Amino acid sequence: MEAFIRSDQYNFIKSQAYILANGHATANDRGVIQALKSLAIEKIIHVFENLTDEQKELIDTVLTVQNREDAESFLMKINPYVIPFQEVTAQTLKKLFPKAKKLKLPDMEEIDMKEISYLSWIDKGSSRKFIIAKNDKNKFVGLQGTFQSLNKKSICSLCHGHEEVGMFLV
Repeated sequence: MEAFIRSDQYNFIKSQAYILANGHATANDRGVIQALKSLAIEKIIHVFENLTDEQKELIDTVLTVQNREDAESFLMKINPYVIPFQEVTAQTLKKLFPKAKKLKLPDMEEIDMKEISYLSWIDKGSSRKFIIAKNDKNKFVGLQGTFQSLNKKSICSLCHGHEEVGMFLV
């Protein structure tokens, strides 16, 4: 079976697996656990357009998750089927940011390309934030701007996580 899971789908599956593990740890009622399982699998299936029976069978193993160790095991099982973020070359970087001089990519060795949906970093020399993502036509798009930390927690409009946020001005 080929890789069929995009990184954004993988991250969504990961969050649902941890929700299931947390549900097993906090709820004792079988009805609540069954509702959590059916919601999780329904949400996961919804993020895919067309799944083969073999792919659906692999995804359905999320229902076996009962604790964090099971979640980690499940995620390691589906990891080979994740499509990694395409590597960015220096030439692509120059095309995306033609006005940026002496721009360097972050160290790609430290980044798990299967877990990211976009690549971003702050250039220390210019104090600017750079974001590289793919558009609907599967082409790279580059955004550059300034980032100001607000030093307070809120809901991020990109990842929808509750964490420290800031303002990114393009």
